[in-house]
Amino acid sequence: MAAVVLMFGLPMIVAAALRALHNLVHGVLFYAIVGLGLPFVGWQTFLAVFAFPPSGTGRIAAVLSVWLGGTVLVAAVFTIGLQQRRKIMIYEIRNYHFRPDLIDAYKAWAKAEAIPHLASQLDVLGFWINSKDAPEVNGAPQDHLGTANVTWIIRWRDLAQRNEVLPRILSSPAWQDIFSRVPEGPASYLRIEAKFAEALM
Repeated sequence: MAAVVLMFGLPMIVAAALRALHNLVHGVLFYAIVGLGLPFVGWQTFLAVFAFPPSGTGRIAAVLSVWLGGTVLVAAVFTIGLQQRRKIMIYEIRNYHFRPDLIDAYKAWAKAEAIPHLASQLDVLGFWINSKDAPEVNGAPQDHLGTANVTWIIRWRDLAQRNEVLPRILSSPAWQDIFSRVPEGPASYLRIEAKFAEALM
C-alpha cells in the first residue's frame, strides 16, 4: 500500500509544490497552502480518480482536474467563511475626555508606552488625539466637557470576547505598570466612553 501511495502520491506532491511556488511568487499564499495540502488530506480521492478516471478522460488529466477544482473549492469555502466572520465583527470606539492642559504629556506617554503595548495585545485599528482645529458641532449643545480629545478603536469578534479579554489586559501587571505613569494619574480622565458599532461597509 505504501508503494502505491508513493507511486501515485509523489507526482501529485511535486506538482502541488510547483503550483504552490508559482502562487507564492504571485502573492497568493492562501491558495498555495491549500493546493500543497490537498494531496495529503485527500490522497484517497486522488488515488480513486487515478484508478477509475471518468470516461473519455486520461488518468493524469482527471487527477489534475480534481486537484485544481478541489483547491479552488476549498479556498472558496474558507474565503466565504472568513467573510461571514468579518460580518459579525464589532468595533469598540473608546472616547476619552482627558484634561486638556495635560494632552501633550498624554500624547507623549501614549506614543511611547500605551499604544505599543495595547497594539501588541489587542486588534487596535487606530488611536487618535484631537488636532488643534476646532470641532464642528451641530444640533443640541454639548455639556461643559465638549468633545472627546482621545479616540481609539478595537475590533472584536463579539461582545463576549471583549468582556473576557479587555478586563484581563487592563488588569495585567504589564498594563498596570504602564498606566501608573499616565500624566497626573487616573483623575486626569474626566470622562471615559465606550460604544460598540457594526460595520456597514
